[in-house]
Amino acid sequence: MAFFSRPSLSNEQFKQLGDSVLTLSGQTQIASISGLTLTDGAGTNIIITASGASSLTDGYVLTYSDATKSIALALSSASGGSTIYNCASPTTCAVGGLNASTSIAGCNLAKIIEMMVAPVLNPTLSSPSSSILLQPTTPVFEVGCQIGFVETINFNRGSVSPVYCGGTPYRTGSASCYVFTDTGGNQYSGVTNACVMSSVSILSGNNTAYGVVYYGSGVAPTKSDGSLMTGCTYLSGFISSCSTVCGTYPYFYGNSVGVPVAGSALLTTGTKCVIDSSGNVVVNYNVGSPNKYIWFATPAISQTKTKWEGSNAPTTNTESIPGGLFNAPTTVSVNSPSSCWTGINYKFYISNYPTSTIAAGTPYNITFKNS
Repeated sequence: MAFFSRPSLSNEQFKQLGDSVLTLSGQTQIASISGLTLTDGAGTNIIITASGASSLTDGYVLTYSDATKSIALALSSASGGSTIYNCASPTTCAVGGLNASTSIAGCNLAKIIEMMVAPVLNPTLSSPSSSILLQPTTPVFEVGCQIGFVETINFNRGSVSPVYCGGTPYRTGSASCYVFTDTGGNQYSGVTNACVMSSVSILSGNNTAYGVVYYGSGVAPTKSDGSLMTGCTYLSGFISSCSTVCGTYPYFYGNSVGVPVAGSALLTTGTKCVIDSSGNVVVNYNVGSPNKYIWFATPAISQTKTKWEGSNAPTTNTESIPGGLFNAPTTVSVNSPSSCWTGINYKFYISNYPTSTIAAGTPYNITFKNS
């Protein structure tokens, strides 16, 4: 029933039929906080009160108070079956993505469920890095040879994975400048990551090239909820790296019909191996027919070889040096056959007689050992 007058409602003046609906249009005001009562028809009256309405906020609902026997506006609680949690806090165990020791008092239940099943995730971050590629890529060169390297600096800006909410996939800004230093200490710079360098002489031991890349500032990575991670943003800066090649004196080996004579001329007839010979050295002799003298020469700075073994029978075809096949080495100052160095002392191991153990055309390895 709808009405548009302003009567003074009372049990005496107004009675609503039991199966009818009373519709109040407009704003209905109840002057007294106890002016609206629910009755069960058996003498029990429950007062609906708006006490506390002046501080109404999200989370306040009508709830029944057993203490006052009334329905009142009150802050909801989980124990009352509503949306705000006000029980024990903080948490004492991890549940899904909700960590232990998390304060959840006063949290909306939907938020707590979200923290358990869909927590805010941080992406995995990797730091920026750089590396150098030298071409030619040979790791060992003969001392004194002239090499013009091409140096390439590979710059990794660091990564953000996965990328959430359209955030950045990188930790830094782009590279702005590259600085190259060759193995001779000469420096170059440019805006591209590769540089062709002038020829430099390879020194004995380690020869190191350096590279520096300068980059711009990065931006903060994004979390799974779209918020930004803090404390992990790279400012503009630089990162350096290096690459090293080794310079060594080669070893030589060969064979001859006549007795070999230790010296520079003998090196020109042999096979050169640009490999460090300080450890055990394996030489592939293929003498052929007729039987020939064999020889082996290493820089004097390498360890003296004290034993040899034949690959056909290492346990039986072996001798000490000096011994039957080889005498003690002879040390002679020699020059490089390719004019890379001069006046370097070499140890020459020369067989006492032509070998008869190597079949024509058959590869045969002899291992020269330090002990």
